[in-house]
Amino acid sequence: MAIYPIPFPTRAPTQEILRVAFQQAAMESPHTFAQQTVSKADHWLLEFQWPRMSHSEAERIAAWIDSLRGQLGTFTYTPRSSAKSSLQGITVAQIAYSYSSTVSLTGWAAQGVSGLSLGQYCQIGERLHRIVSAPANADANGRCLVEVVPQIRKTKAVGTTVEFQNPKGMFRFTSADSYAFTLDPDRQPSFPTIQAKEAF
Repeated sequence: MAIYPIPFPTRAPTQEILRVAFQQAAMESPHTFAQQTVSKADHWLLEFQWPRMSHSEAERIAAWIDSLRGQLGTFTYTPRSSAKSSLQGITVAQIAYSYSSTVSLTGWAAQGVSGLSLGQYCQIGERLHRIVSAPANADANGRCLVEVVPQIRKTKAVGTTVEFQNPKGMFRFTSADSYAFTLDPDRQPSFPTIQAKEAF
């Protein structure tokens, strides 16, 4: 029996859409048209598609899909990114409270180059995040205040590891129906676009 989450297959998708969905409520004044927006929660949505492949490889991937048993199982996924990082030894410097979008990180030399890039992925604890604001250099204490999406979901203690080299998120399928491959006119297997959402 599979122990969840299970790792993603070694075959990389050729297409990937990874985006953040925001749960928000907006109220607009009928007199001034001023709008007040409240953001309640956010989470990742993932769509991906594999290229054509051999029958044996398609059968292995079909078995992986079926092992998830629809929406029951979960899997880990590392997004493709142009911003590769060699950062190591970075941890949470101050308690990062739930529903916060900023987190203080430590592990740099005083005033050292941060090596952080906008759009870069990182994993804080068990959750995948994308950096949307970061300083070019650490402060005098070797810390960087970083803004991320999605927001922090569970409070993170001081010392929580931050993974930059191989960040992963945890996902589950959005449908209970299994995904199966079809044979194209050249008798080559291909899978449809697969949809998943962040799992908690």
